[in-house]
Amino acid sequence: MMKIPVELLDYFSPMHFSTYPKIRIPQSYEDNRGLIINIADGNLGDVAIIDSRSGAIRANHVHETDWHLSYCLSGNLLYSYLENLSVRHEVEIESGELFFTPASVPHRMQFLSDTILVVVSRNSRKSDKYEEDTKKFILESNTSEKKGLHDHLS
Repeated sequence: MMKIPVELLDYFSPMHFSTYPKIRIPQSYEDNRGLIINIADGNLGDVAIIDSRSGAIRANHVHETDWHLSYCLSGNLLYSYLENLSVRHEVEIESGELFFTPASVPHRMQFLSDTILVVVSRNSRKSDKYEEDTKKFILESNTSEKKGLHDHLS
């Protein structure tokens, strides 16, 4: 079972993480005006919008202390990660899905179409500590990969 970061314990339960790396959305509200989807709450470090072109590769790194909750607003991607630094997993993430990257887990994202993510992180990106916490770790795709644009640091 995935260990939930202490910063998220008030908002998420083990049930939300039972489909890791995909995470069940903890709260949503819908009425005749539309929909509100709450993907995170609490003392968090950074919220970023990442816009990636089809074929782009991002991440290919590991964070020592940082974790990410990522919500796919549009598009889709192939998310790869190493469990216990040895067992490789690849999961397709679709629009409307939330997924989690824990600290110390090498990961990679290959964008299968133009994609927009909202990424909530534990750590702030405004200091040099983000780069210090991020180490390059190349994961090649298990599937046949289209030639694309590469960006090794998110």
